[in-house]
Amino acid sequence: MVLGLNDALVELSGTIAGMTFALGNTKLVALAAIITGFAATLSMAASNYLAERANRSETAVKSSIYTGMAYLITVILLILPYLILPAP
Repeated sequence: MVLGLNDALVELSGTIAGMTFALGNTKLVALAAIITGFAATLSMAASNYLAERANRSETAVKSSIYTGMAYLITVILLILPYLILPAP
């Protein structure tokens, strides 16, 4: 779960910062970040599942769901200001 939070903060913060400087339109940045965040959430959950299965863990599904949910919540929190606040 901590891995999901950490990865989401680093990956999506960099992506959002780059798109903000390149695009300048907050709604377009939010849309691109939602797409990127959702794809990264699926990727992180799947890779966590595969890692847990390789370790023969009984809780591989549960672990991947927790990691995916932590990642998704972080994505939502990072994108929310772009959806709520008006464009500069």
